[in-house]
Amino acid sequence: VQPGLVIFFLLFQFVTTLGLMNVVVGIIVECTMEAAKTDEAHLRAEQVRMLHFTLTQLRHVVELIRPQIPPGGAIPCITKERFCEAFNDHAVRDAMEDLGLVHDDDPAEVFKCFDPHGESQVPVAHFVARAQRLRGTAMAKDLLQFVGDSRRVEAACTALRHKIHEVFQELGEAQQ
Repeated sequence: VQPGLVIFFLLFQFVTTLGLMNVVVGIIVECTMEAAKTDEAHLRAEQVRMLHFTLTQLRHVVELIRPQIPPGGAIPCITKERFCEAFNDHAVRDAMEDLGLVHDDDPAEVFKCFDPHGESQVPVAHFVARAQRLRGTAMAKDLLQFVGDSRRVEAACTALRHKIHEVFQELGEAQQ
């Protein structure tokens, strides 16, 4: 046994093992990347399918509700009254349930989701946009909107509490 050959043999074995492991890791990474591309393609196809389903159902719902077109050729709107009327139709209700947009039996409560400002009418484009947002996942802007709305409600409650306190003070003073 020659010491030079032992060092050469160990170096050869180390380099060969390293090269072989590099090939194995490369194959695993390539397969993983290919699987990720396939998953991404399936996810995109599912998203397109869901968007198509959502828009088809929303078109069907809007056609069943028959939005009112104000005089003068203004933007067609879905009024609260018309929505409540149409909501009692099983076809409208079933289509909205298929979309996951029905959270209450009271049509006025369901309409509030589409009319956040309480205007009693919603343009058809806004109705569709809000329905799509309600079907999707909550985004940061939705959560910020919720926080802002909560703060406005809290401010209104605080102002009301102060007003009630003032009224009780005035009543107490008036009784004396």
